[in-house]
Amino acid sequence: MKKLFAACCAALLLIIVVAPSAQAETSVNVRIEGKEETLVERTMPVAIHQIQASSDTEPRECDGLSEEVSQPAATPTLAAAEALESVDETFDATWFGGIGPFGDYFITRWGPDAQDNATGAWWGILVNNALTSVGGCQYRMNEGDEALWIYDAFSNRPLLALFPEAAHYSEGPRPTRITVAPGEPVPVEVVAYPAGGEGATPEVPSRAGSSAYAGAEVAPVIVDAKGFQRVDTASPEAVVSGADGKATFTFTEPGIHRIKATGPLGEENSVVRSNGLEVCVRAGFGDCGETPPTAPIEGTIPKPAATAAPVPEPAAARISKPKLALGGIADGELIVSWRVLDPGAGVKGWRIATKTLGQGNGWVNRAHGTHGTRASVRLPRGHRYLVRFTLTDIAGHTTTFALGKVTVPRAARG
Repeated sequence: MKKLFAACCAALLLIIVVAPSAQAETSVNVRIEGKEETLVERTMPVAIHQIQASSDTEPRECDGLSEEVSQPAATPTLAAAEALESVDETFDATWFGGIGPFGDYFITRWGPDAQDNATGAWWGILVNNALTSVGGCQYRMNEGDEALWIYDAFSNRPLLALFPEAAHYSEGPRPTRITVAPGEPVPVEVVAYPAGGEGATPEVPSRAGSSAYAGAEVAPVIVDAKGFQRVDTASPEAVVSGADGKATFTFTEPGIHRIKATGPLGEENSVVRSNGLEVCVRAGFGDCGETPPTAPIEGTIPKPAATAAPVPEPAAARISKPKLALGGIADGELIVSWRVLDPGAGVKGWRIATKTLGQGNGWVNRAHGTHGTRASVRLPRGHRYLVRFTLTDIAGHTTTFALGKVTVPRAARG
């Protein structure tokens, strides 16, 4: 009997320990179109965890659970909160616990942009181009879904989308990059979705229901240190979409150029800004993250080159959100660990930095490297710190994680 009891306890303990890790991350596209700029736009893995609004008194579950559903899922609010946290931004919201047994957040601010009750400019959420019929902590997202938070979402403005013309996009994840040679024309097209109603969210992102949009300003974007994007309609490279919604760019400078579509000049707020496109102007191998061909061994005669299939663009390197181990914090030692989920283009380097709270100082780099999944950081005693981790891959993608606050106590008095 004792052996049976011990076996049962061991099995129960195994279930308790393993169950949280059994929930796989869900890769979704999350975008936050703020008052004057795009605050977030990225495809990212979302792990289930609690979140907490700035004015809330406790963290909350935001994972789509209800009386009918017991399996947690990624949600639009969870994805947006995680994306902003990675760039040291916060959100605010009011928690309503009376919506079923699990509650939901009513969002009042994303990053720097708070709702304006006087003008009725409130935040709203769309998934796959349609307003959701439930709140952002209740909507259960699937792999590849596109979540879009919009400032002033209920003002009946058309929702713009920007596509490479040659992609012939119909449904599924939107194309995010065009690769061309210097001076090669870049044909794009702008379409508009109606403001739409609730309750008819498509199962996958789709072009259905859109129409060509004439007169849109399609222009490069200015990206700040946090990744906020502002459409530079004053740029000499800006173009205007024609009656068929189409326009053409020509870039001569090699590198990555980012473009978005917005409303006509002087009326940018008459529409919801489009998704962004990356235009990679390739002057040689590696400009877009390609792997160069292997050089022949010295002394051999190279075989005639065959017509090769186009090399696919590598995905961005992805890692799990780094974890902090505080076992040695009394001695000023902080351990940071992470897992590589997808090497993508290949990791170029990582960096761990801290900011001392209450001193007005900037970020200080504490550790860096090009490989490994664990690092030890030494911090001076008697201070509180913000900690962040930045990953850069060979293709130039950069991902930053906000890892929270740590306190290093002063040395004990003898």
